[in-house]
Amino acid sequence: MKDKIRKYFEIPKSRRMIYDYIRVLACIGIIGLHATGDRTDLVGVSFETLSRIALPMFVLLSGVLVLGSAKSESYFKFYGKRFVKIVIPYLIYGAVYFGWVHAGHTIPESITWDKLAEAIKRIPVSIRLSLEEPLYFHLWFMMMIIGFYVVAPFIKKGIKALDEKDLKMLFAVMIIVYAAIDYFPLKGYHIGIINFFPEWMIYFLAGYIISQFEKKRPYLIFSAVMGVLATILMFSWKYFSPDTISGNFYDLAPHMMIATCGGYSLMILLEPYITKCKWLNWIIMKLSKYTFSIYMIHGIILTNHDYANPGIVMTVGGTLTQVFVVFFRCIIFAVIFDNLITFNIQRIIYFIDGKIRKELNEKAEQKKSL
Repeated sequence: MKDKIRKYFEIPKSRRMIYDYIRVLACIGIIGLHATGDRTDLVGVSFETLSRIALPMFVLLSGVLVLGSAKSESYFKFYGKRFVKIVIPYLIYGAVYFGWVHAGHTIPESITWDKLAEAIKRIPVSIRLSLEEPLYFHLWFMMMIIGFYVVAPFIKKGIKALDEKDLKMLFAVMIIVYAAIDYFPLKGYHIGIINFFPEWMIYFLAGYIISQFEKKRPYLIFSAVMGVLATILMFSWKYFSPDTISGNFYDLAPHMMIATCGGYSLMILLEPYITKCKWLNWIIMKLSKYTFSIYMIHGIILTNHDYANPGIVMTVGGTLTQVFVVFFRCIIFAVIFDNLITFNIQRIIYFIDGKIRKELNEKAEQKKSL
């Protein structure tokens, strides 16, 4: 019993805790971004500027972990693992939105057998619709992540062939191209290659590039400083000259990329200090397990909270209150829902997969022995 308790509170030595901190902070940042929206007042611009890098930070971290990984996996294993970890939860939460929310129910609403039966009947349609388009405003992110994982094994093999000089040039070219796409229209010039450039793929590539320079402290310091300057630029531009902002001021703009890379670099530089506290590390590790689910459910919980508390985000205190109240409600929902449904469905799939693999191995052994 003592061994089980000790194991539960144990943090694996191979686990790099700073990644968990980045996930959790990015998750809180996304809620903060959607809580404040696109505003031009001081409070709104301040929160939006600080939280905008949260979404691309998730993408960049995926690039760090997937493209930067030294682990070699077969295509079958790579796709199978991502299917269970990403696609299955996406389809399950799609069923929640279509089967429950779109049917006119709210998350805090009491569950009855009739409502539950109705939601279950809608599952086949929800799966089809989830594969066609996002069923709630923020779920586009999941489709984009899934799209990345489709091509990730091939990109990984190709990008590992680049040396340090190649990686620097690749990053410079990406910044230059996106600068032309985003800044030229401000002067009346439009660059049509945006229709053919890989858009969000840049953050996956940037994640790999920056991971290759992590051990070179001067590069990280330079990146962090540039990130701070880019953040100050975004705030000043949005607050003092909102009328001059282009349609893609955030997301894929060069200053956004630099700010995101700088934020990641700053976290790596502060890693020894951030990850000092063991009990906090354990809490963050546990929360990190639910960040995808928190992201997927926060849309409707935030919407419900907005309706119940109109105007709460117009002050700093009100915004912080809303962000953390919604965050903790999302945690409660994710812990209950995932442990009852999502994780058990994943376990069933892993169990079936293990049985099939075992049978195939036994048949292969029998053939060898003949």
